[in-house]
Amino acid sequence: MALIIFDMDGVLSDSFKLMINSVNKFSSKYKFPKITKNKIAEFKLIGASTYFSKHNISKTALLSLSKMVKTDLSNSVHLAKPFPGIKTLLKKLSLSHNLCVLSSNSKSNIKKFIKNNKLLYFSDIYSSDFFGKAAVLKKIKNEYNDKPVFYIGDEDRDIQAAKKSGLISIAVSWGLSDKAYLQKLNPDYLIDKPIQIFTIINS
Repeated sequence: MALIIFDMDGVLSDSFKLMINSVNKFSSKYKFPKITKNKIAEFKLIGASTYFSKHNISKTALLSLSKMVKTDLSNSVHLAKPFPGIKTLLKKLSLSHNLCVLSSNSKSNIKKFIKNNKLLYFSDIYSSDFFGKAAVLKKIKNEYNDKPVFYIGDEDRDIQAAKKSGLISIAVSWGLSDKAYLQKLNPDYLIDKPIQIFTIINS
């Protein structure tokens, strides 16, 4: 039995447009250009952290922005739907493995998404700040040190946090980041379809 930890936005939840809409609401406050349609490709190619750094948004400001976005998303998370194939995958995995969620979204937003979409397969839900996933993953791993632990994400932060924590990283190409960018970060696995997670876990 493995422990499989999922990021939410970009892995379970097809919420990219909702996220971008929320981020853009605060562009004037934090002095960065709105992420318009012609900037989305750039955003995906370099990742969120690098994108905001490029526009001179400090880590402190990015943490503040992240909190504002979480609060704003509470008004639209009910619109978020799981990616095709996710519900079937979770149902199959839950028969033999423990499933959790770790996201930099808020715990209340995660719970709303899970409840609204009837994805009631998770034993635990964890939330971290924008840069705090590694610390949370280490704590989780210590509780399951006799089992393989996977973290499934769609961003550079997810891959880096998994590596720092000694977890097996699975990066997905259907989320926030471009596949070519993810490949450069050397995750343990890089996949294009949810069902591939089932194959990896059970190989």
